[in-house]
Amino acid sequence: MPIVTFIRNHPLLRITFIYIAGIYITAICPSVKTLLIISIIAGFVAFCIHWMFQCKIPSLGFIPLGSLIYLLFMIAGIINYWQNSRHTEFPAGMIHYSAIVADQPIIKEKSIQLDCRINSIGNLKQRNNQIEKVRLYFEKDSNNLFPNVGDSVIFYGKLDKIRNAGNPGEFDYARYMEYQGIWYTGFINKANFRLGSNSGKLKLKRFSTHIQQQLIKNFTKYNIQNDELAVLSALAAGNRNYLEEELRESYAAAGAIHVLAVSGLHVGILYLILTLIFGRRNQRKYFRLFRVIVILCIIWLYALITGLSSSVLRAAFMFTLFLIGKNLNRQIDNYNMLFASALLILIIYPFELFKVGFQFSYLAVLGILYFQPKLQNILLFRNGIIDRIWQLFTVSIAAQLTTFPLSIYYFHQFPVYFWLTNMLVIPIVWLIMAGAILFGILTPFSFILPAIAFFLKVLLTLLNYTIRLIEDLPFSTIADIRFNTAYVIVFYAIIFLFIGLISAKHFRYILHLFCLMLIFITAEDFISIRKANNEKKVVVYNTRNNTLVLSIIDGLNHTAVTKGPESSDNDVQYFKDYWISERIERNMNWIRIDTMNHNWIFRGKNLTIKVMSHKLYIDFYDKSILYMPDWWNNHYRLPDNSKERIVVIDNSSGFPGTEFFNELRPDLICATKSLNPKKSDSWKKLANNYRIYFHDIRNQGALSVILQTSRDSFIQEKLSH
Repeated sequence: MPIVTFIRNHPLLRITFIYIAGIYITAICPSVKTLLIISIIAGFVAFCIHWMFQCKIPSLGFIPLGSLIYLLFMIAGIINYWQNSRHTEFPAGMIHYSAIVADQPIIKEKSIQLDCRINSIGNLKQRNNQIEKVRLYFEKDSNNLFPNVGDSVIFYGKLDKIRNAGNPGEFDYARYMEYQGIWYTGFINKANFRLGSNSGKLKLKRFSTHIQQQLIKNFTKYNIQNDELAVLSALAAGNRNYLEEELRESYAAAGAIHVLAVSGLHVGILYLILTLIFGRRNQRKYFRLFRVIVILCIIWLYALITGLSSSVLRAAFMFTLFLIGKNLNRQIDNYNMLFASALLILIIYPFELFKVGFQFSYLAVLGILYFQPKLQNILLFRNGIIDRIWQLFTVSIAAQLTTFPLSIYYFHQFPVYFWLTNMLVIPIVWLIMAGAILFGILTPFSFILPAIAFFLKVLLTLLNYTIRLIEDLPFSTIADIRFNTAYVIVFYAIIFLFIGLISAKHFRYILHLFCLMLIFITAEDFISIRKANNEKKVVVYNTRNNTLVLSIIDGLNHTAVTKGPESSDNDVQYFKDYWISERIERNMNWIRIDTMNHNWIFRGKNLTIKVMSHKLYIDFYDKSILYMPDWWNNHYRLPDNSKERIVVIDNSSGFPGTEFFNELRPDLICATKSLNPKKSDSWKKLANNYRIYFHDIRNQGALSVILQTSRDSFIQEKLSH
């Protein structure tokens, strides 16, 4: 079917994409004036496109009406995004708040995370009707009370707006939290927190959480624990809080991470199990109606228990439309159902568009709907078992065709044996889901539960063993793949053109398309390598654990200097995406100054690093970087006066007094996150007196100094402002 005909036959596709365009435009261009201009232009473009279609297909109807509908849906997307992005500005300082618990508490390594909705600010005499979701952290101890969803809480503390760490190329955590509806966070002392009674609100979510907790408690009661409990909780209850990082990485490396996120796969398995239970032989009208109602109730109950994620909502909406249409003897169009579910979800909450789960879910289903039948028809098997295996294989390939650009972009790796994983894992997951459903239904009959729990434990052990076995296969994962936004756009454009060529049966142009892709990859790589070779940079990172991590980048050469962390530590792993994008993740020297011997020296091209009694001296082109604890007790040797001097200080540096500035005269002082705020203020005050630029990583984010050919570079530019 040609693309023009396909678009014409699926009106919900056009409407959904116009609505998505309104959301996306508002996200990247929040200016009201600009948005109005874009809306007018979009309306004019929609009018022209509609007019072009009507010239070829007069049956499309009245021109202005169609264009007006498109424009109205775009404006609806704009308004909906604006409404959901509005939030309350909380006052600075310590304030009394009352709130309602919005989600289950999550136990972290050193604290407890709790998401709440603020409903009043200040004391009892001055209450404001505010509804704002915030993320709180509490100190963990043995006496912690764990509130339930819907409980009221009162606390006294300071809420800070969520900010990024300012590290180059970092994940935009602040924007990610905005898409969760959270703008503020705070750490609350346990003495300033009081748990109240049930507020009577969020009853549906409270009920869902209660069922989820009871289900997990019953699993634990019958000796399902550790990794088996973590996987079963994710599959059956949608709770991934028990998953260890190592287990997540194993599933990701094997290409089975989608198994741990409740999605259409799980809802589809549930639907197949329910159709087997109820059968299809009885065609009486009332039985068919009863069957549809019961199946839909169970599907939506499962969606409720698992947290109503976008993937589950999409599948639940699709199966609802499918069952209703089938029961009414209506022709079912899978594409229209898919886009109808997407439109409904985005109308309810437009930020779902920017969530990774939403994007993967819909792209995977689109790939399966379009590519899987074509791939399956390549080979036909008479043997039923072989045909089923071939179907599983083609489903895996079809889903990967539309999701691999996004997968590589987000995770920078590609699981080579994803097809083998799905063929082995999906049958096991099918049996686990069936066992979990039986476990839930037969909970009142406790005498049979040990047998079902044993069956589940065996299957879960087999599932985890299979995942680790595939992970350990040679070349199981292609890691550290550099894949930027340009690659994503070009690859999806190529996929779209590929679909168009197949639909139009222009097979001779497919080779040309792949040649264009190779030309783009080669040209982009050449340009990026040339750019990287000319880059000279010093970066002092904003680390999570307040440790010192400093990068010296000279083209494709990278030297990392740290005080504390190793290259494999979690404190530096989240810089890896930036290092991959800069092509410096492999050609790297790692120097940990707190473990070096006295008088250790490293010499490279245009780079000299000296470590003496944990004191650090770096000469890099026209820069000298110094770090020394206890400045007033050190007899330091002054660096070359012709170079800009950058001094890095932390909480062990103390406060040197005026003699430090008079003798050393640094051009820039960089305070790491570990420096006490009071000390930082004293340093900054004295630095300002000497007109020295002071960079506080705690408040300003990471420091990035790009080396230029002349001395008048970063320092003087900052001072001029």
